[in-house]
Amino acid sequence: MKPAVCWLAAGLLCISCSVPVYDRAEITPGPSFLLGAGVGTGIAPSGYPVVWDPPLGLPYLDYYLDGIVTARFGYGFNRRLGLVLQGSLGYGNWLFGPPNAPYESLARKPLIYDVNLGLKVRTGRRAALVPSIGTGLFDLNLLYDFSRFYSANFGIGLRGLGAGLTGTIYFSRQWRLQIGGRVNLPWGFWSQPGVSIGAGLQYQPRTGRANR
Repeated sequence: MKPAVCWLAAGLLCISCSVPVYDRAEITPGPSFLLGAGVGTGIAPSGYPVVWDPPLGLPYLDYYLDGIVTARFGYGFNRRLGLVLQGSLGYGNWLFGPPNAPYESLARKPLIYDVNLGLKVRTGRRAALVPSIGTGLFDLNLLYDFSRFYSANFGIGLRGLGAGLTGTIYFSRQWRLQIGGRVNLPWGFWSQPGVSIGAGLQYQPRTGRANR
């Protein structure tokens, strides 16, 4: 595999953490289902020297804009421990490269993808930790509920750091709308900052009472 393609694959892997977090620290016993949509933007390896003319064979970078779809399944074993499985897929366009630019074959369109399986562990009255494995190998997120309507999330992993806010609108005891935004800062120069916003509709059968 060519070095440029290796850099490109690494870059696409690392921007995958740039997705909103549609979750709170509370854990309700039983299953929950969420489907969300949003947009993400940032800088990533594109295969064309638009933003930066790289030395030493490093990857070319460009700004991207992607639509992102997210699906999540959660299950609360009790009010202190739960399971979370989440997947996201984003697809869009490079913003500044010319239409017929000689992009690398893997970078004709910017791709965001992320799959994580984690445990959600309540650590206090308002906080929960979510260690997970997946696309980024390992991530650790802290969820904190300021109130019934506002939450914050902070993440650290092999790809970098992330932080975001989530707002919750309750339609009923079973249905709620999660509105989230997140900013990610990478460890390495091969993965650049990313920003994403979106909303997700969650259904949670009434099988228990949330532990706030």
